[in-house]
Formats: sequence, C-alpha cells, structure tokens
Amino acid sequence: MRSTSGNAYPQLLAEQTDETAREMLRAVARGRGVLVVQLLAAPVVEGLHLLEVSAPGQSTERFLAEPVAAPCDLGFPLRLAPYLDAAPTSWRPSPELGTVPELAFDSLPPRRTDNPTSGASEVDELAQAGVSLGGWLMPGSGGMQAVVAREIDHAWLAELAVLEDVASFAEESVALIEPVGKLFARGDAHLLSAVITTMRTILRRDSGVGRTKFAGRVLRFMRDPSRLVSFVDAALGSEEEPTAALRHVLLETQAAAAEALCAGRLRHRDETARARFIELMRALGPAAMAGLAAALRACLARGERTGELVEDLLRAIPESADEATGAVVVELLRGGPLATTTSAALAVLPTLWGARARPFVLGALGHPDQGVVLAAIRGLRVLSAVDVLAVRRLEPIVTGIAPASEELRVAATNAIASALPEARMDAAAVASRAFDAGSHARTGASGGVQSGALTVAQAHALLSLGVPSTVIPLIEERAANSPDDVRDALMSLLRRPS
Repeated sequence: MRSTSGNAYPQLLAEQTDETAREMLRAVARGRGVLVVQLLAAPVVEGLHLLEVSAPGQSTERFLAEPVAAPCDLGFPLRLAPYLDAAPTSWRPSPELGTVPELAFDSLPPRRTDNPTSGASEVDELAQAGVSLGGWLMPGSGGMQAVVAREIDHAWLAELAVLEDVASFAEESVALIEPVGKLFARGDAHLLSAVITTMRTILRRDSGVGRTKFAGRVLRFMRDPSRLVSFVDAALGSEEEPTAALRHVLLETQAAAAEALCAGRLRHRDETARARFIELMRALGPAAMAGLAAALRACLARGERTGELVEDLLRAIPESADEATGAVVVELLRGGPLATTTSAALAVLPTLWGARARPFVLGALGHPDQGVVLAAIRGLRVLSAVDVLAVRRLEPIVTGIAPASEELRVAATNAIASALPEARMDAAAVASRAFDAGSHARTGASGGVQSGALTVAQAHALLSLGVPSTVIPLIEERAANSPDDVRDALMSLLRRPS
C-alpha cells in the first residue's frame, strides 16, 4: 500500500470488471454503507483510505474507504463514501461502528473464536448473511448497516414506479436484485409478476434512456433458466392450471423460459404436462424458437427421430418464420419417422419456410397415411399453393375415387375451393363431379350416404369457384332433401353475396 501523490490518504487497490458490481459500489458509497471488498493488498493502518477500483479499458474510480471490522474469507469490510478532488476530510464513519482495534497491522489477525460475543462473530454473520455480487459482498446482518435488507412489497414497487431521479432509481434497482433472487428461490410468482409489471411500465413510460437502462437490467436478471426450474415444475407438474402470475413470469423470461420448459418436458411426461408444455411454448412466440431447435437437434444427435418428445417439440413450434428451425424440421422428414411425427413436421414447416416448403407438402399428398395427407392439405392452404398440379393430386380424394375419410375429403374439397386463378377452371370441374357424385350417393346409387359436412363443403367450393348459375337450383334441391342443419347451412351459402 502506498500514498497517492497529493493525497493524504493511504491507498487501497481493487479490480472489478463487472459493471453491475461497480454500480453496486457507487450506490453503497452514496449511502455511506458497508461493503466487503476483495482487495489486492490488505490495509495496514486504521482510519480513512483512498480506494481505487480499476478494470481493463475503463477509467479508475476512487472512493473513500475505512475498515470497520476484521476481514472475513470473502474480503475486507469497508465503510465507503464518494471521493471528490476536494475530499470531505471531515467525513467520519458513524460513531457506533468505529474501527476494530485488531485490524490495521501488517499481519492481519485471525478471527477470534474464543468469545462468541467478540467482533469475530460480526464477521461470521456477515459472511453468512451477505449477498455476493461480482466479488463484492453486501452485508445483511452481523451488527453492520444492511445495504439491502428490504423485502420486496407492493409499496416499494409503487415508489419505484414514480421515482424519476435517474441516480436514485439506479441505486434502488441495484438494491432490488438481491430480493428478486430471493423471490425466485422461494417460488413467489405473485411478487415477481408485480416486479415485471413495474419494470415494464417504466420501460413504456420513459421517453428517454434514463431509467430504462436500469429497469431493463432487472428484467434481464430474471432470464436465467436455472432460476426457473421450480416455476416450470409448478406449471407442468401441478394438477391445477398455472396461475396468471406464473404464466406472466414464464412468458416474460422468454428464451430462458423456453430452455427451462424444454428441460422440464423431460421430467414431466403425462398428458396434462405435454399439453401445457405445447401451449406455453407457443405462447412464447419467436422467443421459443432457439430452445426448440436446440432440443430437436439434441434428439437427432442421439438418434431419436420420432416419439412423443419429438412430436411435442414440433407441435410446440409457434407460428413464425424461422429458417434455422425449418432446417431441423426438414431433417426429421428425411429418414422415415412415424406417420404421426411426419404429420407434426408437415404442420409447422409451411409457416417456418414459406414457399420453400411446397415440394415437401406436395410430395406428401401421395403418402399412404391419411393423417400425413391431411397435414399436407392444410399446408397447401397455409401456403396458398393450390395450383393445377395440386388440384390434380387432390381430385381422387375430392371425388371419392380414392379411399378417404370424410374429414380428409372435406379438407381436400375446401382446399380446391381456394385454388389459384390459373387452376380455378380445373378445380370447378372437380367440384362439380364431386357434387354430382354426392347426389347419387344420397339415392344409394354409389353405395352410401355422404355426410352433411361434405355436402356443404362441395357447395361452398362450387360457389367459390364461380360455376354457372345453373348449379344453384341443384344446391337448392339438395337443401330441400337434407336435414335441418345441412339445409340451413346450404341456404346460408346461397344467400351470401357473390
């Protein structure tokens, strides 16, 4: 330790690269509080010192510092104050905390253990109750002034919401971090939701960059997957639906929540957990993409190309374009996974890849599994890609030539109703043949009676494709010979403006 040129105070040196920790140091100094600091060399005298904190590429910061207790394993307890060129030489620590006589020698004494009421117990309590942040320790007990002892409540949050002084808000936001961590530790979604609401309100209302920087840091502190484990377990593992507060915490933490939910899905496998996982991931929107893509890549890496987990990850993909996630989904289409996995992949690929997904969707129309074909038909509609080639491939399904479920026939009929302009003539011809075949089915000529839903879909396709007006009497005739619900639906179609 040496004296600073032109300054009467002995010098203490510390290094700190963490900007949040440096802000903590400034906040404690403004409040004349106590902080445990890791020094490069021990103080050798009592009284005031000049503490210089340096970091590569940053200017050195100076503070007045006075040792107030024997050192602990984490460093040296120092009472701090701001340092100015004209330092307040009259400043002294609070009388009740004066310096500890055993300190201030070249060989620092060990902590005393023979007397539990000695100053050593203060340091022991400090080490146990302090909160570590970037190398500093914020004392919370042990006879020293607590820098952050306040628990989060709605009153404090209300004060923060109206605290417009940037320096004061910065100090308060730093003080908020440790109790926010405690809320995570005890799984208090209600108060965390209130913290989020307060910080988000400040972000919306501040027109400049004053408080937003510090409010944003509080929110970023929450985005740690390891802090969200208990919240994910509560969301996926409880018999009760997740509370609004719990959902709020998970949705606010975005990509961190996506990562934590993907890990939680491995722990929770029942039907309720699977449904909640899918719903929450989709609610996260684009923020879930990276986590889902990583989880799917992990499945591919271990040779898991199909199964419940893979399908849940696919179904959890939100409706948003994403090139990288689409590439992973395409990998699952190559190599023959189960039909249910193929269906799940086809359901999301059109949104992820847009027009690039068309060859995969069109090729799937010939798949032997009807669930895959149904997913492909829906994909064509998402892409608005029902062209002449698509109409020709759908024709056997629409007209009933190929064996198909009623659901599949309805989907195919609705698809050709949205045919592209160049394919409308072909689509209208297919729809007319299907409608005529339906009429014969009702009389038993083709061996069965088709559903009312299919009849309505066929009529809708005819009217959407602009077939000649001569078809209207045929639809009216069909309506007259149909059950009430089908008749009402058909007549509603006829009353719509063309």
